[in-house]
Amino acid sequence: MEWPVASDMESMGLADAEKNDSRSSGSKMLDALDLFSVERPVISAPEIAADLGLTRATAYRYLKTLCEAGLLLRLGNSDFCLGPRIVQLDRQIQLSDPLIAAGRPAMGECLRDFRWDALLLCNLARDIVLCIHQEVRPDSEIRLKRARGMPFPLFQGPASLVILAHLPMGRMRDLYIKAFEERDAFATQMGADWAAVRKRLKSIKKDGFAMSSNEFHTGLIGIAAPILDAGGRVFGSVAAVAPQASSEQLDRTEMIESVKSCARSIEQKLDGLSWNRKT
Repeated sequence: MEWPVASDMESMGLADAEKNDSRSSGSKMLDALDLFSVERPVISAPEIAADLGLTRATAYRYLKTLCEAGLLLRLGNSDFCLGPRIVQLDRQIQLSDPLIAAGRPAMGECLRDFRWDALLLCNLARDIVLCIHQEVRPDSEIRLKRARGMPFPLFQGPASLVILAHLPMGRMRDLYIKAFEERDAFATQMGADWAAVRKRLKSIKKDGFAMSSNEFHTGLIGIAAPILDAGGRVFGSVAAVAPQASSEQLDRTEMIESVKSCARSIEQKLDGLSWNRKT
């Protein structure tokens, strides 16, 4: 792709050029939020500028905008942390997110009827899978490390793989290439090459579920089913967890069907929402 010369830029019109600049700037500005983590809760403006490849003037302009929106909070002269608006948005999501609203009653029913120890509701956020809600049996002795808001590796675990298997083939391949180039050990373990990985993911999609044992937690079994919207696009997944020892006394087919049934119940509730229509 060649960049347009000055005369071409003029023919595009000032409005279009400003629109493109705004979109690029907005994306770069939001990248600053991804720099913060539990290990790195406070970051200075010079560090943010260096990490994002920005001039200090541009970095401070972006940081000023993020602070005004409440997404960042300024500490002292040049240090920043995540802001209070994120807390407000998190509460709004917990109270009104459609997937959580549809998933909570279905997961609770599945937990009671089949005696799973825990169920996790997940969705895809760019190239990671996030747990957005969980239901845990009160008398369960297991302690999940993958709590709400914790990311799952895209190429490991049933909750992730069952989402990955239902993505369009092109998107699936792009994610695999990116993971392979970044030397993602989980992507490598799935197969020697893209053909092998594709074959495994096609099998998961055909089966309608993914299952693993001792993958995230020793002694636990996990089974996940996809949640699809009215157009057949993958919306997320629901995963059930139980101790390996107790699961050996249960019928494996019934275990799988209970998770699939939970996913279908969530889909039915989502299908009733006005925004979830075939286009």
